[in-house]
Parts: sequence; structure tokens; C-alpha cells
Amino acid sequence: MLSAIFVANGAQALVNPDPLAIRAKRVTDRVAPLLEKAPVQLPTDARTLVRVNGAVQALAGLLLASGRAAAAPRRCWPGRSCRPRWPVTRSGSTRIRRSGGPSGSIS
Repeated sequence: MLSAIFVANGAQALVNPDPLAIRAKRVTDRVAPLLEKAPVQLPTDARTLVRVNGAVQALAGLLLASGRAAAAPRRCWPGRSCRPRWPVTRSGSTRIRRSGGPSGSIS
């Protein structure tokens, strides 16, 4: 369901980039000098950059929907610890949260 948002917004940006390009113009005007300094030739106009962003969003949404790319768990985002915030033990194949967990329930 999350992937549908990315696919829909990305496809909309690909098909009709003009409304978004108007809003993105103030950002792309600041980024354009950096893109011109890149060793490869990159587009600098707002309309093309909006279309590229839309294509990336649509592709990411399709990968997310197909299971090829999974959403990272919140606790494992860059700069965060991947350790659980509460003590976790294993009992057989069932994971049990000790008291102090967010819900205090067994999961």
C-alpha cells in the first residue's frame, strides 16, 4: 500500500511535470550550479529534474511493491542503532518482550 503512493506520484510527475516544476524552480535554481560542475553532463532545468525524480519514485515504488526492495525498519535507519530498545529474549521460536516494551505484550 505504501508503494502505491510512490508509483502514483512518480507517474504523475512523469506525465505532467509542469505544475511541479514551477514549485521546484527555486530549489533547482540553487542546485543547477552544482550540477554544472559535475564531471558528467546532467540536466539543470526544473522540468527535466522533476521528471527524473518522478521516474526514480515510480521505480522505487515498483521495487517496494514487488518485494525487491524492502522498507528499512525505523530503528535501523542510518545514524541509528539497530539494537532493540528493550531487552529481548528467545524462548523456542517465539520472541518474548520483557516488561518495559512499548506494548508490554508477548509477540
